[in-house]
Amino acid sequence: MGWKSKKNAEPEDFFSRPGMHAQATGEVQYPVMPSKKKGRVWRIVFWVALVVFVGAVVALGAIAFSYWQGQQTYKDVERVGLAVADLDVALSGTTADEALTSDALDVDWDALRAINPDIVAWIYVPGTVVNYPIVQGDDDEYYLHHDFKGQGGWLAQFGTVFLSADNDPGFRDRNNIIYGHHMNDGSMFAAFSTFGDAAQFNSHRDVYLLTPQANYLLRTFAIDHVPADDPLAQVVFETDAAFASYVQDKMDRSAVAVPSDVPAASDIPKTFAFATCDNLASDGRWVLFAYVYQEVRFDGTAPDAGEGSGDDGQDAAPESGDEADGETAVENGGTITEGIGDEDAQAAIGEAAGEAAE
Repeated sequence: MGWKSKKNAEPEDFFSRPGMHAQATGEVQYPVMPSKKKGRVWRIVFWVALVVFVGAVVALGAIAFSYWQGQQTYKDVERVGLAVADLDVALSGTTADEALTSDALDVDWDALRAINPDIVAWIYVPGTVVNYPIVQGDDDEYYLHHDFKGQGGWLAQFGTVFLSADNDPGFRDRNNIIYGHHMNDGSMFAAFSTFGDAAQFNSHRDVYLLTPQANYLLRTFAIDHVPADDPLAQVVFETDAAFASYVQDKMDRSAVAVPSDVPAASDIPKTFAFATCDNLASDGRWVLFAYVYQEVRFDGTAPDAGEGSGDDGQDAAPESGDEADGETAVENGGTITEGIGDEDAQAAIGEAAGEAAE
């Protein structure tokens, strides 16, 4: 029986036809069966990958829930502690000096103490999400892992903004150090990590620090990017010269140029340092430094220049829970004290206080 030829077909290789090679060579061919061992390996790989995927989804879900929980916690605290829901809106159209004595900055200290008796202050930075209570614990570890309501564990990743345990709770020290987490959703002190950009720094220089004894309008003067072990957490200085040297060092190391309106280091009697992580592999810290631009006191005492300032005869501030009665500084006849602000601004606040007292 011969082979039928196809018109215009290419010549075929005899041995390429099925069975021809075996017939010609005498070799016996068997069908190739898939390896059971190889199939088992792929099944193991599949199940391991599936478990890893499910675990990753659960972990991401837990993180997302903990962030949502943290956001809700501080929204609740804000509703309890502050007189208005949106400070940026309430204070729009007012100058920074006018805002210092505004009813919008009233804080319900009693309501906040009912939630957490460790409350010592409230911080608000216009144009950012920084609008939080400040507490002080017995050490600098507890509030890294516990929120304002006392919740700990994985649901309290936000922690709480806190004043160093080494500081006086009435902010009477030369240098007052306040810590806050750098959260990936931009909350807590994350905004400060962007202040290494000069435009961001210069457009957010006002910081309001509200306490039971006084309201402070702070002005930032430097932002330093330092290693985690940088010895900046110093609160007591033996001499004025030692403190001035400390302030000058922070100016010299600032990531942005020090603004021209900032007083000389030797003319700054008190500073506030706001520290947060940089969230980089190097585990560094961003530290924002500010001085007192204006101060409104509610307790009738003179402005405090800070421990070691040489003003040993000034009245001591009451404890954080002993604020004077009344709603606002001007309605209380509160003392408008001069920081290092311009004289016109100080006069305007003084005049407003006098009119309200009448």
